Amino acid sequence: MLFATGLHDLDEGRRKMIIDQDKKNMRDTDVLFALILMVASIALIIYSLVISFEAMRVTDCAFYIAPGLPTLLIGFFLLVSAMILLVTARRQGGDLRWLSPKKFLVKFKSKEFWNTVIVFGYLFLYMIVLWERTPLLGIHIPFWLATFIFLNLMMITFKATKFLNIIIISGITTFLVDFFFRTLARIPLP
Repeated sequence: MLFATGLHDLDEGRRKMIIDQDKKNMRDTDVLFALILMVASIALIIYSLVISFEAMRVTDCAFYIAPGLPTLLIGFFLLVSAMILLVTARRQGGDLRWLSPKKFLVKFKSKEFWNTVIVFGYLFLYMIVLWERTPLLGIHIPFWLATFIFLNLMMITFKATKFLNIIIISGITTFLVDFFFRTLARIPLP
């Protein structure tokens, strides 16, 4: 990374200062991300319990075979991971002071901030707009097509590789995800 950003031309002290600031910035955003992930994990856990109890009520099935159990486990492990991330980031000096209006304005103008906004926008598009039925058109979009579109958008936006390679990588990845989950693991996808 040093060579890609031109830091190799700087003296050792200045280079170390920039690297330390990059690490501090990363820990600061880790704190925020961990808090957001904790809230999302708790929401996922609640949702999984709701669908499990509903399935148990309707079908009279046991909790361990209810459809929300895998989601509950994912939510639990995400919550534990978020807690570990938060503790680690705080121990390494991460905080939320960068969200003060003056400091946030500087971040708001940065390319990294807008890249993050784009990623969240694509995730919103993938999970809300392209998931199962589009709210605006009311048409069914298969999981494989939504995943293929999402991967293409991400790689095209961030110029991951040549356009043809993006199509090939997205196609292969989509096929493998669909194959492993739907066929091998027999997990129904949306």
